[in-house]
Amino acid sequence: MLTPVLLLAFLGTLQVGLWLHGKNVVQEAAAAAAETDSAALARPGEGSAMARRVAARGGLTDVAVDSRREQGMVRVTVSGRVPMLYALGLEYVRQEAVAPQEVW
Repeated sequence: MLTPVLLLAFLGTLQVGLWLHGKNVVQEAAAAAAETDSAALARPGEGSAMARRVAARGGLTDVAVDSRREQGMVRVTVSGRVPMLYALGLEYVRQEAVAPQEVW
């Protein structure tokens, strides 16, 4: 009786750890993209490429990046799918980062 409870606790802890890792990775990807896109000499698509690289290295799949410049600010939204042990509807993570746009 104790073994199934311990196994469930272990797998649950592992599942939460994977989800938290995915949240951290997608946040770092959004921050990196916002910082890259906010540079005065940034080329279009540079921040999105950076976010995709960070997310891929962190293990995310199905990565989508939306980067917008509005009112002197850069707003980047990154979403992706975290590989989980069991699909419980928590595998998709999304974060947003905002940075002021540099002026040359």
